[in-house]
Amino acid sequence: MLVKKSIRILFISIILFLIGSNNANASEDILFRFMHNDHDALIIGTVTSIEDNIMTIKSIDRIVSASSINNKEQLWFDEASFPLTIYAPERFNVGDHVIVSLHKKEKGLFIRNGLYKVSGTDFRTLKVEHPICPATGTMLTDFVNSGGLYTQYSIGGGEIVTRYYLGEETVIYNHAEAMALIDSQNEEPQSENLQNENSNHIINIIGGSACLVSLVIVTIFIIKKKNV
Repeated sequence: MLVKKSIRILFISIILFLIGSNNANASEDILFRFMHNDHDALIIGTVTSIEDNIMTIKSIDRIVSASSINNKEQLWFDEASFPLTIYAPERFNVGDHVIVSLHKKEKGLFIRNGLYKVSGTDFRTLKVEHPICPATGTMLTDFVNSGGLYTQYSIGGGEIVTRYYLGEETVIYNHAEAMALIDSQNEEPQSENLQNENSNHIINIIGGSACLVSLVIVTIFIIKKKNV
């Protein structure tokens, strides 16, 4: 039984790896653009309504990156309404705080390089929530907390995220340490059902595989463009 379950886990991981590889170029490009002003506005705000797949937020603050890939003037909107497109409306609720990259067109505003939940509206202390990859969330949080000052990152073996700024290197995320902390907080009695333990392993493997693919590609992409 355990052998069959292990085979299923391996199969799922391989599928996720292939999917991640196919989508990696798009993901890395979006992250880079998110941190380099490739939008008309990067707004922090609070959700005031979600109706017919349209989200409306009250703007609280904005982030303007210190490193830009174009000369776009960064705009401000007191209120912004935009379609959620690929984003599931049920993931968000009125009152949630978000950060969103917006593109202004003749027909209105549209999501440009991402929409994320955040823990608050003070850019200096908020945390960006990433639904799949905690390391990516940490990277985006560091960027936002700096007010757009920090834009260069890389990942080393074992998923260690490093920030580069003015010749200094600072480790901002260590996947092994983060997982060890989670395990210590969620320790179960030895008598707990073995099936629960296997389920946790499945989640960790799936999440780790998808996250690792994204971060390795993001690292290559950002390092290649760090002189922009």
